[in-house]
Amino acid sequence: MILKSDCLEEEDKQIEADFIQYKCGENQYNPLATLLLNTEGTVIKAFLNKLAIFDYAPLFLFFIIWYLFTVVTYGTAVPAGLFLPGILIGCSLGRMVGLFIETYIIAEIKPSTYAIIGSASILAGYTRLSFSLAVIMLETTENVGLFLPIIFALFVSFGIGRIFNRSLYVGSVRFKNIPFLIENVPECN
Repeated sequence: MILKSDCLEEEDKQIEADFIQYKCGENQYNPLATLLLNTEGTVIKAFLNKLAIFDYAPLFLFFIIWYLFTVVTYGTAVPAGLFLPGILIGCSLGRMVGLFIETYIIAEIKPSTYAIIGSASILAGYTRLSFSLAVIMLETTENVGLFLPIIFALFVSFGIGRIFNRSLYVGSVRFKNIPFLIENVPECN
């Protein structure tokens, strides 16, 4: 995985993401080292970069590592959060879907577009945020053309998540026995 044979050529030096050279030669980067050894913000920039090339193996390993870290740290007294890990998990899944579509269905698409849609759908699936999440994602990408795909992904994941359970945050509040306002108005006697 993080071997010298996994090195890729760095296309452009004007990219905001920091590509990690690790054991690669000059003007090369290691995709898995770039994902695992950078800060979360830099990894998100790398996922959203149209010129960055990631294969299935580093993306899947990154997804597994972050998913397991998120599952283990959720509910502990460690300040780990769920929003940024949700973005990272969704970006890796979306980038894998985009890579699959680019490889087997339509060659003209960019997997980075699917990374932002994947992160929005993962977040909507467990937080049940809707338009506020769409605004956050649109401000992140600064691409108004992604509004309809993001809204569609939000509503699909919101609906599918609603079939199986409530919001992760609602379950957390109830687990901690914190008073919570119910969604429906109580009926009078």
